[in-house]
Amino acid sequence: LVFDISMLVLGGVVLFCWLLDNKPELASRLLFCSGGILSPDIEREVARTERVLLQKPIEPLALLHAVRIAVEAEQND
Repeated sequence: LVFDISMLVLGGVVLFCWLLDNKPELASRLLFCSGGILSPDIEREVARTERVLLQKPIEPLALLHAVRIAVEAEQND
């Protein structure tokens, strides 16, 4: 799952927290992306999630690497 930090209706971090409470098996698969400059508050929130943050435009190899890390982490749990 790749969520944009700045989704219009529901921010990516808020959605991540909802997943943790309601669908934790999906939360572990989440990656964030952003095409803009993040505020310090948002940067702290993203860091607390321990999820990968990809910058737009997303390079295919960066996405592949991030997915591989997420899959390996899930397999080790």
